[in-house]
Amino acid sequence: MARAGLFICTLTFLLTGLFSQLPGQSLAEMQKWHVAAEKGGLAEADKAIRQFEDVLVRTPTNALARVYLGSSQTLRSRALGYGPEKLSTLRLGGDLMDAAVVAAPKDPLVRLIRAVNFLQIPTVFGKRAVAHADFDILLVAIKEKDHTLTPDERGAIYYFGGVSLQQRKRKSEARAAWQEGLKFAEDKNLISKLKKKVP
Repeated sequence: MARAGLFICTLTFLLTGLFSQLPGQSLAEMQKWHVAAEKGGLAEADKAIRQFEDVLVRTPTNALARVYLGSSQTLRSRALGYGPEKLSTLRLGGDLMDAAVVAAPKDPLVRLIRAVNFLQIPTVFGKRAVAHADFDILLVAIKEKDHTLTPDERGAIYYFGGVSLQQRKRKSEARAAWQEGLKFAEDKNLISKLKKKVP
């Protein structure tokens, strides 16, 4: 899932069919906007930002749109040259994702998007601990019976949760998470990534 480059996490397979519903906007359109920003440069990131901002004008409480907006700001940060704007844009993206999680603390998808982003932001920005805490919450939440996560969403949490555990030197727990993810994952790309972790 991770894509080379500074301040960037790639969520492509998450954005191509894992999310089951998104009030107030076509899910396919939302996916298209974010993927275009991931694959493009500054212009594409700016376009996605405008599109997500428009969604929020129409549906201000849409936490998933807000967390996507924050992720798009991190994509914009990647495209900018080094300097104050790059750092302020990265911080803005983080603030938006934090706000989305505060607004929807029990929405595992909103928390997952923030967690994946923060997991890959350089440690100097102090986001890694938040990502680890998010995955600790998510790895418990997916075992509860009342969640509405799809099999691939569960697989994604186990994959990235395993990466989080691995970063904390909890190797046996990481491997167990990846093995659990293989029980649920249906997306070919996700299955491939899990299998690489547990050959």
